[in-house]
Amino acid sequence: VKGVNFANELAPIVNIDQSYSVRVSVEDINYDIEASANKLIESKCAAVICFGTDFDKSNAVIDAFKSESTPVIFVDCNSDNILSAANVYTLSAPKSHQASVLSAFIQNEGLNNCALIYDNNSFCKDYAEQFSAVLNQKNSSSKIEKFAYSIGNNDFNADSITRNFDFAMIIGNNEYSKNVTLAIKEINADFPVILTEMYCDTMLESRTFDSTYFLSKLEPDSENHYVTDFINVYTNMKDASTSEITSAIGYGYDAYMLIYGALAQLNPNSGLNLSNAAGNKDSEDEFRVTASQVNNSLKNKTYEGVIDSISFKDNGSFVPTFVFVNSIDGANSSIYNKFVY
Repeated sequence: VKGVNFANELAPIVNIDQSYSVRVSVEDINYDIEASANKLIESKCAAVICFGTDFDKSNAVIDAFKSESTPVIFVDCNSDNILSAANVYTLSAPKSHQASVLSAFIQNEGLNNCALIYDNNSFCKDYAEQFSAVLNQKNSSSKIEKFAYSIGNNDFNADSITRNFDFAMIIGNNEYSKNVTLAIKEINADFPVILTEMYCDTMLESRTFDSTYFLSKLEPDSENHYVTDFINVYTNMKDASTSEITSAIGYGYDAYMLIYGALAQLNPNSGLNLSNAAGNKDSEDEFRVTASQVNNSLKNKTYEGVIDSISFKDNGSFVPTFVFVNSIDGANSSIYNKFVY
């Protein structure tokens, strides 16, 4: 929400046939998702930005908009259903790409005996299978044992994990990853734990999580002037420190600017074919833009963003060009390595 609101502050007016104010509405995904979706649909919102948070909530959001043309941009990815809906997109790196980076990182670190712990749903199970296959391909001597655990069940034995394995790889949403890591660290503070993408690394910034590694998409990077400029502008305007800027803020900013660019592209003077992509006039005095036209504009747009250069594929995903592996050391999060795809 911070990232979205910041983008809205910088770009509050969009020009189509005339100038329009862009209004941001915020709905809490922890409440009635269907009611929130209906409210947004009835208000004729241009697009939806969503932090799905987990498997069930993400699926509920997708279902709520499945009969609509309203584009839905997830900043995370906790369900493969995102990739099968015509109006749904994700800014998260595909799990195949994440699995490749994590496997390379593990191989570089010389780690072999892996406890692979994943949340007990179909998305995380498939992710675990992909990761296992890639790791075995990169390092045939790797030993992997998979554990499907649900938070709150009594079948999770952190002591056994720390005694019988060299490290733990955890696949689940951010809250799941944090809770499983915490259970392991309470048994052995030095035990290495590797996580998938974390959108808010500040949730791990304590000494409890030292020797924890995770993927990130927004860090100060001298090779990326977009992120450097973004961090400078954000810290100055918000009187914030660099450490306060999480990936989540960058994702929110980019999601808003993607929609903003899609709307601006519908300007009748943009050079697009109005019959296919832009708004149309119902009468001499009315100019109309539909949700399906915004959706089509998103599909045809390449956006140079803070987190990456974004161009959606047919399944609503995009291929990232880089990803960071961060580490927690002395309660601080920092870049441990950078992988370029």
